Amino acid sequence: VRGWLSPTFSMLLADDDGPSGHIAFTNTGTIPVRGRLERGFRVASDPENEWLGIVAPEGMPQTRDPQVGWLGSANNRPVMDAEFPHPLSGTWDEGIRHRRIGQLAEGLTPHDLSTFSQMHSDVHVLRADDQLETVVSTLAAAGGLTPDETHALDLLRAWDHEASVDSAAAAIWEIFWTRWVQAVSAVRFAPESADFISNWMVGFSGHMLRGDDVGWFVSEADRRAAVLAAFREALGEITGALGPDQSAWRWGALHHIGLRHPLGSVGDLGQLLDQPLPETPSDIAALNNRGAAGTRIPADDPAYIRNWESTSGAGYRLVADLGDPNGSAWTITLEGQSGNPVSPHRTDQQADFLAGRYHEIPLDRARAEAAATQRIVLTPDGTVRG
Repeated sequence: VRGWLSPTFSMLLADDDGPSGHIAFTNTGTIPVRGRLERGFRVASDPENEWLGIVAPEGMPQTRDPQVGWLGSANNRPVMDAEFPHPLSGTWDEGIRHRRIGQLAEGLTPHDLSTFSQMHSDVHVLRADDQLETVVSTLAAAGGLTPDETHALDLLRAWDHEASVDSAAAAIWEIFWTRWVQAVSAVRFAPESADFISNWMVGFSGHMLRGDDVGWFVSEADRRAAVLAAFREALGEITGALGPDQSAWRWGALHHIGLRHPLGSVGDLGQLLDQPLPETPSDIAALNNRGAAGTRIPADDPAYIRNWESTSGAGYRLVADLGDPNGSAWTITLEGQSGNPVSPHRTDQQADFLAGRYHEIPLDRARAEAAATQRIVLTPDGTVRG
């Protein structure tokens, strides 16, 4: 990847050389070296802000054959400052998904297609492992909870931390977490921008659940009151959307994958071009990444479904076994291989994607031709025959 003038991408590499092969991690991109670190706007005329050069390829964060036996990448910090000679500046997350990769990489061995399918489809909310006990104890200590609030707290206590579509506790946790992060942002930022800014305050908001050691809130009482208020806001929102019977609450009833066409917002074209919104499990902190908008559309508004529509996540999965003598890859795409609304291939992979299944892609010509059902011929004059 030397010479790639692309943005910075994390590259995971593997080969089958030798008895057990090799794995490696590196980065692409051209990173300037400056006279001083500055995360804000720079004064262009200040000589200290000039470029002193660029980070050489061999100086980018990288490793080969680590002792732990695995490598992963999930928007996490690629290297700690003490291990890297240049100042790092980025918007990486707390490293939760990377940590989960490690748990499964070390716990599911020996690996094959099925174990990697489990990793791709994993909906365990490691953030709840870290934070839920603190949340529950804070709410329990608040006192004055109504019977419905006490029941919801019991659901959280019994939760397995799996953001499954049928989980009431997952719905409570996901909406509480979003409203809590937004509440932390609103302490210091104007209402018109606080919710937007909250998208970059997730890690800090988790820290604020455990205590305020930086004076963000006016007082400890205010911090605890904000936790309770976010909990009550979440319960009120779910009640408005799904009714008062908590046993009937389901995360999947709120959380959907939005498969909307770029022209779907033009007039009535959405009725023709947009696809149905399938239920989806998971959240933005799980390996099966499914972030939600978390907007504040009222629960009685027909557009409320957009609040928890998935706005991020994988649309394509691939597993390759370098030890496979047949030379295959297994892939799946969220929708299909056609953008034509009337094509049978527009959504014909969606059910398999949601179920964690894959399609084998043979990499040798004979098996590929044997498996082919259609052929497209591209000619120099620009005509296409299919």
